[in-house]
Amino acid sequence: MPNARPFWKQPGYIIAQICTIFAIMAGVYWATFTGYKSVIDFHNIKYDRASYRLQSALESELLRNIGELEKHFDSWGAIDETNITGNLPSIDSSIWQSSRKNELIFSIPTSVVLGIGEFNKYTTRAIKAHSEQTISREDMMSVLITQRDKARGEILPTLESSRDALRSRLKQYNIDLN
Repeated sequence: MPNARPFWKQPGYIIAQICTIFAIMAGVYWATFTGYKSVIDFHNIKYDRASYRLQSALESELLRNIGELEKHFDSWGAIDETNITGNLPSIDSSIWQSSRKNELIFSIPTSVVLGIGEFNKYTTRAIKAHSEQTISREDMMSVLITQRDKARGEILPTLESSRDALRSRLKQYNIDLN
């Protein structure tokens, strides 16, 4: 091969190899970036959907407890003190209790978490204290009405706002929440 030149003396070959190396590096970078972004988006969608469902469940439980209190408020006006002990509302906090150990609780606004905890604590404590006859019906009613009003005026609107934000983020990805 008398006409063969060493590759370092062929500038076209060297330029082609350098371009190939840069193209491969750019392709690998682009594929890695796109894959990583897809994984992050998938994780965020999954987390937001789970958070939305938890917030919906907590809202349902809180509304059910408020309804239970209001049902008893209406009937207590006609009942005398001697008959009310057996007719006390029961506060269901099963969803709240199970969500306390779930990492999704940190996706809920702090005021909602503290408010639901306070609602369950004070309403249950007041009902129990009245059934044990350590507080009067009026004191129990005062606590229950205060907690109901706080739940309706502060907790539920904040919870709905948080859920609306999640719903709008999930709509961007066409996620069905039903």
